[in-house]
Amino acid sequence: MKGFELLLTLREDCVFSERSATEGGHRGLDYVPGAALLGAFAARLYPDKSLSLQDKFLLFHSGRVRFGNGLPLSTGGERGWPMPFCWHRDKGADWQTDAGRLWVDNVYHQPARDSAEQDTQSEQLRAGFVTETGCVLSPGRALRLKTAINPDTGRAREAALFGYDALSEGQRFVARVDIDDDVDDNLVAALRDALPRTTPLGRSRSAEYGLVDVETRDLPADAARRTLHAAPWGDQAQVDGAERIALWLLSDLAASDPHGQPTLCPAPQWLGLPDGRLDFSHSFLRARRYSPWNAHRGGPDLERQVLCQGSLLVFDLSTPLAPAHRERLAAGLGLHRETGLGRVWLNPALLGHPGSAQDLTPRLATEPATDALAPVAEPAAPEHPTKSDLAEWLDRGIERGNTRDAAATQARRIAQEYPALLHSARRLRGLPEGAEVGPSHSQWGAVLALAKRPPAEFGMALFNEQTGPCKPTAPGWKEEHWDEGYSRVRSFSCWMLRVLGPSPAPELVQRLAREVMHTIKQEVRR
Repeated sequence: MKGFELLLTLREDCVFSERSATEGGHRGLDYVPGAALLGAFAARLYPDKSLSLQDKFLLFHSGRVRFGNGLPLSTGGERGWPMPFCWHRDKGADWQTDAGRLWVDNVYHQPARDSAEQDTQSEQLRAGFVTETGCVLSPGRALRLKTAINPDTGRAREAALFGYDALSEGQRFVARVDIDDDVDDNLVAALRDALPRTTPLGRSRSAEYGLVDVETRDLPADAARRTLHAAPWGDQAQVDGAERIALWLLSDLAASDPHGQPTLCPAPQWLGLPDGRLDFSHSFLRARRYSPWNAHRGGPDLERQVLCQGSLLVFDLSTPLAPAHRERLAAGLGLHRETGLGRVWLNPALLGHPGSAQDLTPRLATEPATDALAPVAEPAAPEHPTKSDLAEWLDRGIERGNTRDAAATQARRIAQEYPALLHSARRLRGLPEGAEVGPSHSQWGAVLALAKRPPAEFGMALFNEQTGPCKPTAPGWKEEHWDEGYSRVRSFSCWMLRVLGPSPAPELVQRLAREVMHTIKQEVRR
């Protein structure tokens, strides 16, 4: 058997629904289904005219090329396997450590527990994934509510609220593509190079969902011995000749009886194994049904009734298991194997050899498997962090906004003094209230016009004794008023220099000129 692996990194949230129905509550899968990967490859290769119809059938429909589910990876690069349904805990008891690892002492195989010890209620472990070393993985999920839009009104359509249960971005999954040895290497190369680096997967790909980074990886060197997702693992002598076997489903299993009807209680001979029977007392089965959506045809396929991944099937065989049966197990069991269904693990050591009646406690590996991927690297902080052009532009905008707000506040405070200056100047000159005194409206307009000029031209021009609008010899600006303590007389030009300083900011001068011009208008109206 040959093939390759796909390392999937979610760049966006991805939606993989359990069923394609458009009504009712939707639940999302916590893995990347093999059907989504098959569809992505088919969308790239079906338009390729260099491939014949026979080649396309072989790649996507014959079952000789099998696209496995994308299972989650731990931060250390270990593969997560579906939580086995044979594991139980006492209800309310902790079964994980604070570090997110399996608490072996509090997890047990239900039939192995003495009935006399069952003084508490047992609870089955159903969700999540577990690695060989006991790391428990629970893929992150994101739920968003949306509503359809009525194209006639542009508003939300009545009774059209729906939600997407998605896998959160940033997570890593690994999927395996298994290919029979007799498939031409040229087809394998075309398949391997079909997907671009960034590929959309799942539902709502035209919206904000679905982008995935895809990296192709060669199979590990010991893949032929371990057959990874298939069987068997460990010592071959413990498998050959066995008359009682246990199959841990690593993906859903679509089994059928001799009449071609779907069944949820398969006999081993219906799966291509020796004659025998299913031992219900030691098996743990859960089932679901769904109609997969075919995006190319724009409609659902026939309904499937499957045993869920994580189920455990224990068979008593009438004849020993032969090496030829191992090859059958490695290629998968049941129907729809091209979409990743039917992958099993024979007599898994992780479950403590559940095919026997003893030693049924979880048996964790002491170190990660040799096929573990590289750990997730923590991004190194740059020595001198730099901002993008957009971030710098936004920072400048915020700074300008803060400057404008500060200038406006200061200008209003200064302008509140101006009516008192006008009143003092009239009393000093013996003029009645309402008489025009001080710089006129047009003179303040000249100040405003100067403040709008480029800063390089503004500079010290405001108080320039030859050309500045606020020079002490200019009409209006040389007029005098009492200071705040009535201790001495000052000109309006001196007041401007005192409140603004010799080099005021143009923004402040603009704000002050507008405030004072408004005050002068109010004085004229009175």
